[in-house]
Amino acid sequence: MEKKDKNNAHREEFVEKVIESLEKGKIPWEKDWENSLAPMNPVTGTIYKGSNNVVLNSVSCFKDYEDHRWMTYKQAQEKNWQVREGEKGTKIEYFSIIDKKTNKPLNKEMYNKLSQNEKLEYDKNLYYLRKTYTVFNGQQIDGIPELKKEKREIDYNKINDILVNSNIEIKYGGDRAFYSPEKDIIALPPKEVFKNENSFYGTALHELAHSTGHPQRLNRDLSGRFGTESYAKEELKAEFASVFIGQEKGLNYNERHLENSNAYLQSWINVLKNDPNEIFTASKEADKISTHVLKYEKEKQPKIEKSLKKELEISL
Repeated sequence: MEKKDKNNAHREEFVEKVIESLEKGKIPWEKDWENSLAPMNPVTGTIYKGSNNVVLNSVSCFKDYEDHRWMTYKQAQEKNWQVREGEKGTKIEYFSIIDKKTNKPLNKEMYNKLSQNEKLEYDKNLYYLRKTYTVFNGQQIDGIPELKKEKREIDYNKINDILVNSNIEIKYGGDRAFYSPEKDIIALPPKEVFKNENSFYGTALHELAHSTGHPQRLNRDLSGRFGTESYAKEELKAEFASVFIGQEKGLNYNERHLENSNAYLQSWINVLKNDPNEIFTASKEADKISTHVLKYEKEKQPKIEKSLKKELEISL
């Protein structure tokens, strides 16, 4: 019988709180992302990504933190700041790649010089080591400098560059927003029906996140239909990617409402109850998605040519 990993206790506790929030109709990672900033460590300058981003954002929502700064107790002490007595920290995770032969972290400089075949062989000697750290929010710490809140100007021209450079056809009309994997197109309602540019671009980038699942991009399973578990998992990945992109570009995602929102929330609840680790898997994939989408701003993507056979199937 497999021994239960004690390191998973904090994951289970967090997911339970997420499910509880979703059951109340509240998406915990969507507090108010207008001019929001990603969680960061003011001592090291680290920007928290992936699951740590989702965890810290969600805890901020649970506890009404408006400060995006997080650090360990020791790091606060080094700055002569003091975590207040009785404050409870938040667990985050850090993964390092360990070389079995040396029992040390992987030498990435050496590894990158290997050929593809050499890397495949060398990979047999590697394993991931997960460590947990406890961090505290700036609002739990005395002596920390006051957080300077500055309104970020959203450059919609740069966000539009992301859409244009994706080289994915966008068709306007109707009242639904979706990505069609079969046709590799994004469908959006006319721009003028959205409340504002923020709402329009937030929705467009959400669908662009889905488009990265195409086999010639990041190659995810997009075959699931609404109501299936695979569809819910893909939607969760795009949802997290939307938050990450919004943090980077200053977009406000509290104005973007999911169609059939109650059905979406219930589908996520079912997924997380079946597999609590899915929230960590989805956030890891979302990190890849957001990185892929954000590079469009400066890199024009090649047009994906559809095969004649596929075109005939679509036209039927």
